[in-house]
Amino acid sequence: MNRTLKLLVVEDAEADFLLAQRTLRQHGVEADLRRVDRYETLLEALGREAWDAVLSDYNLPGMDFRVLLGLVRNEAPDLPVILLSGSIGEEEATDLLHRGLTDFVLKDRPARLAGALHQALEAAQARRAQRTAEAALQESETRFSTIFRSSPLGIGLSRLPDGLLVEANDALLALFGNRREELIGHTALELGHFAQPEQRARLMEGIERDGRASNFEIRARRATGEFRDLLFSGEQVRFGGEAFLLGMFSDITPLKEAERALKASEARYRSLFDSMSEAFAHCRVIREAGRPLDWEYLAVNPAYARVTGLRHVVGRRMREILPSLPEDNPDLVDIVTGVAEDGVPAKFESYLPALGLWLSVSAYRPALGEFVVMLDDITTRKRAEQSLRDSEARFLAIFRASPAGILLSRPEDGTILDANPAFLTLFGLRLEDIVGRTSMDLGLWVDAAEREESLRQIRETGHVQAMDAELRKVTGEVVSAIWSTELVVLGEERMLVNIIQDRTGRRKAEAERRKLEAEVAHAQKLESLGALAGGVSHDMNNVLAAIMALASTIQARYQADPALDKAMATLLHAAGRGRDLVKGLTDFARKDIAEARPLDLNEVVRHEAALLHRTTLQKVQVETRLEPGLPQVLGDPSSIANALMNLCVNSLDAMPAGGRLVLATRRHPEGLVELSVQDTGHGMPPEVVQRAVEPFFTTKPAGKGTGLGLAMVYGVAKAHGGRVEIRSEVGRGTEIALRFPPCSGASQSPEAEGPVGAGPARRLRILLVDDDDLIRSAVPAMLETLGHEVEALPSGLSALQRIQSGPAPDLVILDLSMPGMDGETTLERLRSLRPDLQVLLATGYQDDRCGRILERFPDVGTIMKPFSFMDLRVKLAQIG
Repeated sequence: MNRTLKLLVVEDAEADFLLAQRTLRQHGVEADLRRVDRYETLLEALGREAWDAVLSDYNLPGMDFRVLLGLVRNEAPDLPVILLSGSIGEEEATDLLHRGLTDFVLKDRPARLAGALHQALEAAQARRAQRTAEAALQESETRFSTIFRSSPLGIGLSRLPDGLLVEANDALLALFGNRREELIGHTALELGHFAQPEQRARLMEGIERDGRASNFEIRARRATGEFRDLLFSGEQVRFGGEAFLLGMFSDITPLKEAERALKASEARYRSLFDSMSEAFAHCRVIREAGRPLDWEYLAVNPAYARVTGLRHVVGRRMREILPSLPEDNPDLVDIVTGVAEDGVPAKFESYLPALGLWLSVSAYRPALGEFVVMLDDITTRKRAEQSLRDSEARFLAIFRASPAGILLSRPEDGTILDANPAFLTLFGLRLEDIVGRTSMDLGLWVDAAEREESLRQIRETGHVQAMDAELRKVTGEVVSAIWSTELVVLGEERMLVNIIQDRTGRRKAEAERRKLEAEVAHAQKLESLGALAGGVSHDMNNVLAAIMALASTIQARYQADPALDKAMATLLHAAGRGRDLVKGLTDFARKDIAEARPLDLNEVVRHEAALLHRTTLQKVQVETRLEPGLPQVLGDPSSIANALMNLCVNSLDAMPAGGRLVLATRRHPEGLVELSVQDTGHGMPPEVVQRAVEPFFTTKPAGKGTGLGLAMVYGVAKAHGGRVEIRSEVGRGTEIALRFPPCSGASQSPEAEGPVGAGPARRLRILLVDDDDLIRSAVPAMLETLGHEVEALPSGLSALQRIQSGPAPDLVILDLSMPGMDGETTLERLRSLRPDLQVLLATGYQDDRCGRILERFPDVGTIMKPFSFMDLRVKLAQIG
């Protein structure tokens, strides 16, 4: 088994699934395993993918193994099914084998699993190969029989070496005009079928030498005495151990007669062909995959080379001579094919860019599948016509597509002749309402003096250059425009081309552009602040980790000193506040959700509203407006609840004299789920709203706020794939809305942690790898207090050298973010040296990289910086 197998495992216990996976890997079986534990997911997996085998437990909650086996056999009859059972009786196993079970393996003998799987796959492959061979043989025999009976070619089977005919199809009987009983049991020489017997001798020599003959021409005599020209192909075959000749005959008499007739007229045709003064080409249409794609030149006269400049074309294909012609003239192949196949002559004009020529073409069909063209060079005339059309087309294209309004009018009296769509749209008019009228009739000019000024400039200079004008729409709305006019001659008619550019929209677009630029700059600023927050949090976590480690160690070692214990408790409390502050920074920078599950925003609001009712001392009226049946969102309930409470606290601070606080949920028109907090407080001016979500920005007095409240809210919304919208007006309150995408898919929940013990039962040798001097100075003391032996190293490279040169430690506590070789690279190389090495990953910021590492190394533990004495004790207890 050199390939990676796809195995479907029906198992409700994750531990047994992992055991099977590990057992196969230990025995050299590379496999991609998928676990299912219900009928529905089993059927879905069988219908969607191809599997090499099914491994199944016997006792499954809510599932009967016999039913399961029947489902697999119904969906995939050849798919091996191996039963993994803790205990199964011989009678039960025998019954299951009769029902289609491939094999069974007892769970207390897992080593047998790889061998059983190997045997099952080989047996399945053998069964499939046997069925394939049998089907192929049956199909081959049926196909031969069908072809033999229904072939339009005459087919005969004669015995070697005596030549007696043993079988003939109806086409062969019709070809020679004999009845079956006249042919069977006789030779071709006896029946006189060879008009020239020496032809048979040459034919048989070739068959004896080569074992076959292809396209051998025979002059044959029918039973009526009529002579026919036949084409023979045959091959030696064996049936039942005896040698036979299988021959096929086709009548080529019409073709041979046509060849003789063609030779008779060839000379007459060539004389006429060469003397013609017109360019002449005789061609054959070439089809590929049933489609006409090319033609072959059969003959051209001398005039063809003179007109087209093409020489030595006979016997070559058009695509070989002019590769770009099908693309330049996509209809040309279809036109000449229609002539060659339908027989209807055609006369048309065509431009050939590859030759730079316009040609007048007359085409007719001399024979089915062929065409003859006679060409006349009309390039000079067509270029003159094309120049005129190009000029008119350019003007029309510009006229129709121009975003500026264009109005055509007569210079004598200003009568409107035409208007483009942009003009009609701009002024809300229809073409039939304006043609034949003047701009004054339409009331287009707000100031008649401006129109008179434009007419004066036309009379004096022949044009108006970018004149400012105020014009009126049909609705009465005034448009600020730029009016330009040119006097031109189109065809033989003089007219005014008036161009009207609406600068009202341009001003609005410029304002929108400036607004968008400001929003983009603000978003980039927040992203930069998020990156800065992530960087600051890393260093601060290391500082706080060192403080908490030393304080926890001193507190644990000197518990008998109340004063010292109290001081250390104060220090730990202060460090904890610092940790919360740093967490606010990381929440702002975070792009994902630490622990996500489907949750009901209405429940979150009810819980927080109940808390507010108990704590607001009735100064503020708390009101909830919850839309029933609200879709769930996928999120971290703690993060969203904290964000909601931050908004509520800000609202309460904005209403010191009391007011109304409204917590609401609803379905947003964009398909999102909205949670909003609205207050009747003092509100915020626009410049404060613009900076409200920046970390450390606050309008509160010094010591009254960190400036992280709304920043954390912004971070939570961003991590959940949502967004924040702030609407506020000074003196009229504030409304802040969080919008989240609705939840889709199965519920996600964090894995349950194992029970927490007092610590490992043995003294561990621990290798601490961290680039920060504070961590390497403080954490070893904490670990030693817990009774372990510690060695601290400053980099991933030094850790690798230590693992290579000395005994392996029991545990490596590895910092994720280190310069040079970071924690991820170090972990990969450590595991390549010691696959079973226990690793605890230390990080102050769970980002995408951390999640990727844990997905690749699921047995690696994590601990968040800064960690306390108790945090470390719990983690070591889990590792054990």
